[in-house]
Amino acid sequence: MKAALALLAAACFLQVCTAADYPPAPQSFDAAKFTAWEKREVAGSRRANIDVSFTAADGSQDTIKMWRLDLVGDSHARGFAHGALLAKEVAFFIGPALDKYIINEVMGMHVDKVS
Repeated sequence: MKAALALLAAACFLQVCTAADYPPAPQSFDAAKFTAWEKREVAGSRRANIDVSFTAADGSQDTIKMWRLDLVGDSHARGFAHGALLAKEVAFFIGPALDKYIINEVMGMHVDKVS
């Protein structure tokens, strides 16, 4: 009897799942249109800039900017290429960007709540 009830419950669940109205999948895009490969390569690995412009929900124009790395080789070669291809960005993050973030966090602390 328990097996029959479990089978009936599974059949009902399957019917509900197949009858559900799922929203349409988001629009995809051809990444090649937005990818600009740089001429610099490190041991076969390369870097590209990706800029995707779109209209936001409120109607304003917006852009997403990111880097794409195609890393090849063993773990050492990929790690070296990662560092070499993003050297300026890592140096900026470790230096002025991180310093500014820490200063802002410290200056925003409320010391009256520290006991």
